Amino acid sequence: MAYYSNELIDEITNVTDIVTLINSYVPLTKRGVNFLGLCPFHKEKTPSFTVSSEKQIFKCFGCGVGGDAISFVSKIENLDYKESLEFLAEKGNIDLSRYIVSSSGNIIAESKDEKERLYTLNKCAAKYFFEALNEECNKKENSMLFNYLNKRQLDKKTIIRFGLGFGSKPRTKTYRLLEI
Repeated sequence: MAYYSNELIDEITNVTDIVTLINSYVPLTKRGVNFLGLCPFHKEKTPSFTVSSEKQIFKCFGCGVGGDAISFVSKIENLDYKESLEFLAEKGNIDLSRYIVSSSGNIIAESKDEKERLYTLNKCAAKYFFEALNEECNKKENSMLFNYLNKRQLDKKTIIRFGLGFGSKPRTKTYRLLEI
């Protein structure tokens, strides 16, 4: 499952003006430094819904609902947090693909092309270390590496099946990498 990074949340909150956003749902009037209107979450006759342009938050003193632009969209549009982020990102013309993060915290590749390039790079590196292991084992049957693999009961078939590799020092053989 993918998550959006904190950078995205910051960018969305910086791009979104809460007064403009809420004013598109509820008519607001300026009262001092804040804006006042009727709460869209409960019926009322006198305004108790306050929006702070300076703090970028809202609060209803009638029903107690409050929060930022993301929580407002979530409540008014009946969306979850992720959908609210996507809604506001679309309004703010923000490209979401740059900010997608996996549950482990790694940034997911921005596009299919980038994923393919990364896959090719990893495949090339795996091939390099696999060949290094085969060369080392073939070169010296009594080497420490060969003895270690025998001790671990790793035969040639297992090494090939799992694509095991080895790296000790730079090799002279070079590989042509795709431009990344």
